[in-house]
Amino acid sequence: QQEDRNVGSISNDLWWNYLRRGNGWHALLALFALLVSQVLMLMADYWLRWWSSEEFGEQDRDFYVWVYAILVVCCIFMGYLRARHFFSFSLRASTSLHNDSLKAVIHSPLTFFNANPAGRILNRFAKDQNQIDELFPFIAYDCAQNILLCASGVILVIIAMPWAAFLVPFIVFYFFRMRNAYVVNSRELKRMEAVSRSPIYADFSTTLD
Repeated sequence: QQEDRNVGSISNDLWWNYLRRGNGWHALLALFALLVSQVLMLMADYWLRWWSSEEFGEQDRDFYVWVYAILVVCCIFMGYLRARHFFSFSLRASTSLHNDSLKAVIHSPLTFFNANPAGRILNRFAKDQNQIDELFPFIAYDCAQNILLCASGVILVIIAMPWAAFLVPFIVFYFFRMRNAYVVNSRELKRMEAVSRSPIYADFSTTLD
């Protein structure tokens, strides 16, 4: 039978399934740590501004150094905490998906193996599972970091120049238009690539036989 391939955007049910398998508490703790660490980084940048403007006295006071050092240490600790919880969540989710897939294949009737060549099954457990195990967690983690980094940068700019807030909606609108133009094509290309690998695995397996 022909190998199926999804079209269109990724459904919310799929995201919810991944979140549920990875234990939502780990995801919430990771998100909380991401937000707190970004706020601390924002405070550290703003503290440098206060330091340079001598907001709390002369610049050579030890008070400025100690507060800045505490903020940096807190950023490092929260960075470790957010990474630990996020990748624990990703590991749980990918392990659960792998185990359920393996259980489904082992308990499948013989007609399943007649309809689906060995290369297609190998493709699911090799490259596709590798995407969930290794590639997706790092991309999702970097994406969350970059979103918060951009948001904090915008907040800093608005604090320094309040009139810039009027430009933000136009920039965000243009950014999402560019994003949609890229994601639609990239997503379909990735799906075509995933489907095109199955015949290669199947031919290789047949050649070995």
